[in-house]
Amino acid sequence: MDAADRSLTSRIRGIDAIRIDRVVAVGGVVGGLLDASSQPHRNLGVVAVVSLGVLMGSVAWRRVDPAVSTLAGVSGLIAFVLASGYNGDGSFEAAAIALNFYLLGQRGRADRRPLIWAAAFSRSEERRVGE
Repeated sequence: MDAADRSLTSRIRGIDAIRIDRVVAVGGVVGGLLDASSQPHRNLGVVAVVSLGVLMGSVAWRRVDPAVSTLAGVSGLIAFVLASGYNGDGSFEAAAIALNFYLLGQRGRADRRPLIWAAAFSRSEERRVGE
C-alpha cells in the first residue's frame, strides 16, 4: 500500500458516520417528498408528510439506537402508506428501511431483535389480511 492509499484510508476512517447518516436522512426526506409529490393522485396531507419525515429521519438516528430507529422507520412507513395511499415504487422508503434493518442486525441488542421483527411485520400482515 503506497502513501496515497494510506492517506485516503485514514481520511475515510476519520469521517463521522453519524454525520453521514444525517446527511443521507435529509437527502432522503427531500427525495422522498419530491418522489411522492410527483406521482399523480397522491394525498400528501400533514400526516403523510410528517410520517414520511419520521421514516426518512429515522436513518439519522440509526447508530444511536438501532432498535428505536427501526421501529420509528417502520411506524413512519405504515403511517405514510395509510395516510397517503402510496403505492409507488418506494425506492427512498425501501432504502431507509433497509439501512435501519441492516444496522439493527449488525449492532442491535440480541435480546431486542425478536421484539423488533414481530412489531415490524405484524402490522404489515394485518393490513394485507384486511384488504
